[in-house]
Amino acid sequence: MVSPVHAIGHMAGWYFVPDFVTRQILRFSHRYMRNPPKPGTPAFSKHYRVAYATVVIGFLAYNLIDAHRAMPTNFYDTLDVHLDFTEEELNKANRAFARKNHPDRGGAEEVFIQGRLAYNTLKDPITRFAYDRCVTRHEGTLSRRPHTVDSGRRLPHGRIVKPNESS
Repeated sequence: MVSPVHAIGHMAGWYFVPDFVTRQILRFSHRYMRNPPKPGTPAFSKHYRVAYATVVIGFLAYNLIDAHRAMPTNFYDTLDVHLDFTEEELNKANRAFARKNHPDRGGAEEVFIQGRLAYNTLKDPITRFAYDRCVTRHEGTLSRRPHTVDSGRRLPHGRIVKPNESS
């Protein structure tokens, strides 16, 4: 959950940072040019647009990387096992995870609890199947998928009607 202060900081960043950084870049770069364009000329406008676009793309990349790092890992990555693991591999990975992240050995308690949840989910075939239904297998990786069911449409009272059924 993102705090309101964090969200306001991101909005303020998108509002103020690109223009401020663009002006600083132009001021710095024009200081070392032989004949810098004067403000209000087409050349200055072109310099501003290029610098602004570069700053926005860089700021967007920063925000995307920040959001990617904030996403929780899936259970397979938490225990560092492949999608087609054996029970022996799962137990071995769980022991290695526990040795590394146990709170008595200096690990964070919430990380250890996440690992324990991952192990308990993946060791039981029924809960593993339910977990796997919530993620998409795409070329050996796992990612969240939207909650849709067989291209069905949801009626106002919540019942899902498949295309070949009548409502």
